[in-house]
Amino acid sequence: MQDIISDFYKRFTHDGAIAEKVSCPASVCLFSGGRNFCPEVGLRLSFGAEAAYSKRKDGRIVLARSDSDTLQSTNVADYPKGSYADWAEEIISSILQLPIKQEGVQMLLHTDVGLPELAPRTLCAVFAAAKISGKAISAQSVLRCANYSAYCLASLIPQHRVCIVNSQTLDYAQYNLETGGRKIIVVKTNARRKNPNLSGRFSEREAERIGKAALCLADDYIKGLGELMCESSRDMLKTFSDNKMEQLFEIILEFSRSVRILPDYSGAVFFAENENVDNFIMLIGDKYEKKTGTRPAFYISD
Repeated sequence: MQDIISDFYKRFTHDGAIAEKVSCPASVCLFSGGRNFCPEVGLRLSFGAEAAYSKRKDGRIVLARSDSDTLQSTNVADYPKGSYADWAEEIISSILQLPIKQEGVQMLLHTDVGLPELAPRTLCAVFAAAKISGKAISAQSVLRCANYSAYCLASLIPQHRVCIVNSQTLDYAQYNLETGGRKIIVVKTNARRKNPNLSGRFSEREAERIGKAALCLADDYIKGLGELMCESSRDMLKTFSDNKMEQLFEIILEFSRSVRILPDYSGAVFFAENENVDNFIMLIGDKYEKKTGTRPAFYISD
């Protein structure tokens, strides 16, 4: 297993090279996260968005990069360093003016999911821009990833529908490479957050707000692909009552229905990363089976 993971890692990091059969589907790329790595660009984004922009060789548009350490947006396309609400408006405005000729707007949203304000507003801004402009978002091209390994996972699995990830995803990728790809729902955890100055998890209110926003957007025009951010932590079972867990599950289930991720609810795979989230996912699985009659498959990482 370690050899497989190591080989997978090398394929996407050696001299910034990319495996021949894997390519980024994005025509518009919104970078964020100071430590994230995009193999398509071939450099660590902490070197700066301007550097990332200059490295693009295929004419794709890099909109912006936000620094996850300072919570400030980096100016690439004359974006203000004001609030994220202002930044989202700028994103919408800029996307509407993009000289994109193809029928669908293909985007890669490469962000740090640990920022409760940046991620949902950015996501909503891009989808809103697509709706306002009347351009359809390609069904398998809107991939929002926490880091390069999640990005690689999304690239390698054509059936990919929803990816809710954390910063440890090489084992997920290895698993899916072995099984040949599965339709997946990855429940994001943030238990290993390294920056104590940032929030460790979304509150119930934030999760509900994000979920409702995603549902409204997805049902209308994502047409087969979307994302919902739900976050858990080491003390999930202590802080989330049965009622809260039920609400969170309903959000996940309703979201999967609205974007038609799993039409027959078969082949669902839930990932977890620590003992508490393990229990949480199993409880979600019980509810899933009760609602759908199908027991989802589970992969619990070490």
